[in-house]
Amino acid sequence: MARFLARLAEAAGLASRWRGDAAVLQLVCTGSRRMAELNRKFLAHEGPTDVLAFDLSAGAGVPGEPRTAGEVYVCPEVAAKAAGRYGTTPAHELLLYMAHGMLHLAGEDDHEPASRRRMRRLEKKILTEALAGRSAEDLVQVDPPPG
Repeated sequence: MARFLARLAEAAGLASRWRGDAAVLQLVCTGSRRMAELNRKFLAHEGPTDVLAFDLSAGAGVPGEPRTAGEVYVCPEVAAKAAGRYGTTPAHELLLYMAHGMLHLAGEDDHEPASRRRMRRLEKKILTEALAGRSAEDLVQVDPPPG
């Protein structure tokens, strides 16, 4: 999984953006309740969302220590529900959310139709590159949501 995430970050353009920095990207899987709290707090949206990305690259770190340059929060529960809607797998959706969050950290946005189409193309491209012929299920298992 670590090699996949490194390839995904490279394909998304994060490696070149943060080159020279001892930068750390934190990937956080969280439940729908916590995701809804974060979504409300930072975007003023109600309910859980699939992915949230926070660019922390401007923050000062501790000298000599790796600096957290970004955080990507993904929600496996949302991924499991979306998989049913889109005819994919929860693992595929979760990796897609990781790619999406990394693209946001690399400066991409999806607010306008043209930028949304570009982002979807980039998601497909970098997921294909990072998976290198493997399936999403080879890398991650998403347990069904409780209850």
